[in-house]
Amino acid sequence: MRKSLGWNYRVMRRWYEMPGADPISELGIYEVYYDENDNPDGWTEDPRPITVTVDSNEDDAMFDLEDIHKKIGEALLKPILDYNKEEDI
Repeated sequence: MRKSLGWNYRVMRRWYEMPGADPISELGIYEVYYDENDNPDGWTEDPRPITVTVDSNEDDAMFDLEDIHKKIGEALLKPILDYNKEEDI
């Protein structure tokens, strides 16, 4: 894999095959990494949890949580990526 030049949160649709049933899908927030042409080049295996670690400063943790929510809000405005097909849908 090439060196990623950046990342952001993106909404991804992941399809699941169920024996004897129609395929189902779910949407989740994933970290997506980009190549030098700004194309998705990889992503986290599972959706990201919306949690932060609180060390000694709860205010810093709240700032981090607010920042994550802002970035997720930006992800909701972008096209959904297909987890299984590695492309926009």
